[in-house]
Amino acid sequence: MADKKKLRILALAMLSIGAFLFSLGVDKLVIGKIFALRSPMLDSIFIAIGSYYVFYVLIAGPAIFMLLKNRKNFWNFIYTVAGAYFLSLLLKYIIHRPRPLEENRLLETIIESDPSFPSTHATIFFAMATLLSFLYPKHKYWILGVAAVITFTRLYLGLHYLSDVVAGGMMGVFIGYYFCKRKK
Repeated sequence: MADKKKLRILALAMLSIGAFLFSLGVDKLVIGKIFALRSPMLDSIFIAIGSYYVFYVLIAGPAIFMLLKNRKNFWNFIYTVAGAYFLSLLLKYIIHRPRPLEENRLLETIIESDPSFPSTHATIFFAMATLLSFLYPKHKYWILGVAAVITFTRLYLGLHYLSDVVAGGMMGVFIGYYFCKRKK
């Protein structure tokens, strides 16, 4: 049984690495295709969804819910978010990849000066989504959908390359999974 579990984790890691390497090769192509979708209406929608107000509400909401319902889940949630945040920041400043916005200034309305790789939004939201999907399996598709939409806003707004959000999402899944297993 333990060997099957290790084999699954190894297969997932290999698949994740493959997806990341593929995304590196298509970064510029994907961002060009996404930029072609832009319109004033979509710009307004994605700027609103991608704002830090939404970011904080989507973190605070589940945290408050778990604080009131189950303190052990609350602390696992806090450790998950904090772990995702600090790991993504550490890697950002080690790798120091410039953002697409800094390279070609396609979107001037949002300025972020920190490095691009990995996406902290993707890391945090996929870590949260993984943990919350284990805790609330009836709602996992909604939870994962929210993480995917938040992550897509980072691409649409020109703040990240595909590889930034793929790597951040993969890191988030592994961090969330770690804290899911820690919970038991």
